[in-house]
Amino acid sequence: MRRFYTILAILVFTSLGLVYGQTATLVPDSALTEQRLDVRLLSIKLGGGESFINTTFLGVEDFNLAGFPVGTTFSGTPYTSSDSVVLSLDYDGTDFDTDSLNAHIVIMDSVLTVSSSDLPTDSVTVYSYIEIPFSRLTPDSVLTEQRLDQRSIKIKLGGDETFISPGTLAADDFTLVGFPAGTTVNGSLPGSSDSIVLLLAFNGTDFDSDSLNAHVLISASVLTVSSSDLSTDSLAVLSYLEIPSASLVSDSVLTESRLDARSVTITLDDELFKDYGSLVAGNFVLINAPTVTNIENVTGNSPTEVVIDLAFSGPDFDTDYEDFAVDID
Repeated sequence: MRRFYTILAILVFTSLGLVYGQTATLVPDSALTEQRLDVRLLSIKLGGGESFINTTFLGVEDFNLAGFPVGTTFSGTPYTSSDSVVLSLDYDGTDFDTDSLNAHIVIMDSVLTVSSSDLPTDSVTVYSYIEIPFSRLTPDSVLTEQRLDQRSIKIKLGGDETFISPGTLAADDFTLVGFPAGTTVNGSLPGSSDSIVLLLAFNGTDFDSDSLNAHVLISASVLTVSSSDLSTDSLAVLSYLEIPSASLVSDSVLTESRLDARSVTITLDDELFKDYGSLVAGNFVLINAPTVTNIENVTGNSPTEVVIDLAFSGPDFDTDYEDFAVDID
């Protein structure tokens, strides 16, 4: 009778072992996230009497990823012992926006001592990262009223945003917002999938207040992620407060005996002649000049410079004229 109980106990313990079966526990070295999936290690610990047949010839091809995000693979050579293995993950950056809740590994039965079918590990979660598209705006130099016509601005996309077709981008795909009146996009330099340089043009329209919220709207039609126009961050365009002035210089000393042969040059600062080529004597008035001193000829050299030839046929004068000037109409 005692022998019968002993045999029964052995049978009970054996059947319990079969019920529990073989296990494979999956443990990552850290939380599995979209941003860091490419640098993660996964450890598998076998249980329930399971072990690897031959750890020497064990390779990544003996393991299959299941439920992991697209773009995830194994890399390198696994580190093994008779009942455990450490696998390195590789991830190509393919975007995913939903958590993978049932990520696990399937071990091929051909490398296991007990299991007669492929053995799955337990599951872990791979957490997604929801990217928020953004765009940064960087000028090649400080944007000022005097030099705005010579400036360029670089747009750099982020948050997984890219241009659909960088080679076909056009000026009307970008809208300047908050820039001074008279500022336009005059073209661009060859771009890439996530950046482009816009060339600015400025017609010189005067402005006397800084533009502190100058930015660019990018049309959603040229973007891969955004469903509405994407705004860059803002930058400042600095105004220049002009103080117009004009200097008067004679070609030589103005004397009574030689006044009829003299000329004076007017040079403008912070001011321009509207049409220097059409300037005439009637646009200028001589102030505090000797009697019968007139303007004989006017030659406009540039938007800021004009030469006036003087004529003098007046009577003798014996007092110096110290405040001679020219009034510009």
